Amino acid sequence: MDRYFNRVLAPYSDQYPDKPPSIGASDNYYVLEKPFNWMVETLPISPQLYPHYYHFYPPHAPYQPRIDFTGLFNDGWETDEKPFEFAGPEPQRKANRSRREYDRFVADFDNAFADLYRGLEQSGVLQNSWLVLTSDHGEMFERGFIGHINITLFDPLVRVPLLIFPPGTTERIDIEDRTSALDVLPTLLQVTGQQIPADLPGSVLPPFDLDYQGMPRKIFTMNPKHSSSAYQLREGIIGLLQDEFKLVYYFGHEEMGDVPERVALYDLMNDPEELTDLYADRLDIAAPMLAYLMEQLEQANSQYPPFEQELSSANFSS
Repeated sequence: MDRYFNRVLAPYSDQYPDKPPSIGASDNYYVLEKPFNWMVETLPISPQLYPHYYHFYPPHAPYQPRIDFTGLFNDGWETDEKPFEFAGPEPQRKANRSRREYDRFVADFDNAFADLYRGLEQSGVLQNSWLVLTSDHGEMFERGFIGHINITLFDPLVRVPLLIFPPGTTERIDIEDRTSALDVLPTLLQVTGQQIPADLPGSVLPPFDLDYQGMPRKIFTMNPKHSSSAYQLREGIIGLLQDEFKLVYYFGHEEMGDVPERVALYDLMNDPEELTDLYADRLDIAAPMLAYLMEQLEQANSQYPPFEQELSSANFSS
């Protein structure tokens, strides 16, 4: 280990207070400038009209930013306790500390991405390329949870960045409309002049959809962490966003005990922290949203066999 540290980690000892970022709790360390520099070097000589996809681990836990960012966000701000029927075990003080560490790691990644952008800009790649930055999930630091493996669909978990840089971008445009990760592919097909298959889910995003009228959309988000992709959903959390409301349907989780299912409704416009469950008081909104959600769930499940078939198809005889 000493030889490995001296050969691989020691050159970065002045950049990181402990060690460079790692994948989970392993000793598989990495530094962002390595792949980013590689991209700046190779993309200018890559084949044209070819999509490139890169998935970067940070700012995933463990949160290990460079030393330049370790002193950020020491402003005394703390998240208040928030109610949740199936709250996790972590105390809020610990979650607040983890949130600060996470924010520092996000700031570190933002700075690294800025360096990548400048490098690609100077190389000329961005004059004829579309650059998209997004994420697969958020992180929770409240209601007894730290991270993203939990029984929730609160906004910190499902809201992610989506930045789209058209070729030769010179000015910033902020789009406030609600979007889905499903929208990225049809949007890229549209802006690159490709045909969009009729059965492709998602919508072309504004301002790239010239026919966009600002109509409200129904958007689903899911967290079926213990369900198989080959069978009907037997447990999970499904969220439906419509106008300013967010309906959340919980079902089948062990954490719920004897409660087979639960439904919550939040007004994201007037209650962005999702502190007040309006389900019982706004059935006029919740009931049709739940009916639509259940209809879509039934339709999706009809395409797959029940989970019990996985057990019955196996040979358990001794």
